[in-house]
Amino acid sequence: MGHTVGTDTKTVTLPYGFKTFTISNENTYDTTDSVASGGSIIADNTQDTFTFKAANKWLKFITDVDNDTLSIAHKLHTPPVDWNKARETNKNADDVTSNSENDKLILHDIVWDEAAHMLEDHPHTYTLPYGFKFITVDNASDAITDLTYTGATIAAESTQDTVTFKPANKWVKMSGNVTDDSITFGHLVQDIDIVASTASDLNVIDNTVTLTDSNNKINVQDISHDEAGHLRSRKDHIYTLPYGFKFITTNGTVGDTATDITSNTNVAIALNTQDTFSIDVGNTWIKSAIDVANRKITLYHYVKNDIDTTASSATDFNSISTGIFSLNDISFDEAGHMIANKAH
Repeated sequence: MGHTVGTDTKTVTLPYGFKTFTISNENTYDTTDSVASGGSIIADNTQDTFTFKAANKWLKFITDVDNDTLSIAHKLHTPPVDWNKARETNKNADDVTSNSENDKLILHDIVWDEAAHMLEDHPHTYTLPYGFKFITVDNASDAITDLTYTGATIAAESTQDTVTFKPANKWVKMSGNVTDDSITFGHLVQDIDIVASTASDLNVIDNTVTLTDSNNKINVQDISHDEAGHLRSRKDHIYTLPYGFKFITTNGTVGDTATDITSNTNVAIALNTQDTFSIDVGNTWIKSAIDVANRKITLYHYVKNDIDTTASSATDFNSISTGIFSLNDISFDEAGHMIANKAH
């Protein structure tokens, strides 16, 4: 009845384990990274101690010894209030105020710690500058009116405004290329009607003379133009200058030549545009003089001032004194001019 009547002794090894969990103080200053390592932590006795340590300042442990609990948390950081105040900077020089929130851009200036945690946030609000996003090219114009020059500065009224290029009249051409974002400007090119007329001979005196000197031709152009002064057509008219006499000469006198000449009704024809016409004195009774300054030729009849008018003594043909009379002895030259008159 409960008495020991025999024994059977066996040895039992108690399992090792951790009786106590120790939490180290917070690591406030360490900012170094920890090298991860795997492995098993084994208790060395039946009542070993397990210790939790923070490798750097961002990990915190909170223990509740009454309830045997351990809380692990990431450290929180609360920036000062003034760090979150936005500084607004306006970048639109033409409009210092903006009524549209779509024109604003907020950029954050952030300060990070060694573990890539955000420590500071400095937001900056910028008003985007206005500008032209679209450039359009209008269709060609058929207008022929002039355009009054007007100087102006075109300002964009939004961040994606549109500016338009327009031709004012038909002589300006524009082509927009959306592939390479370019505009090509050109002047209207039109075919010019060039017609060369046949040569018109202005030599009305004698058109039978063959012209061999090209300097005797002039080219007169009949030109038409459009409303902007551009050449539209050109017709060339080649004229042969009329032949004429530029120089007139005379030999003045031929001395004592008394030879007669035969008159005729021939027409003197100039052989070029600056020919020479000669007025020659044919015999002794015609003389000529040229006044170069007044471009004048004077022809005059020779005047003989030495006619012999010697009166001879009266010859008595009758003894009666009342019968006295005179006879003139007159001499003539080859042209019938009186050259001597002697009274007898």
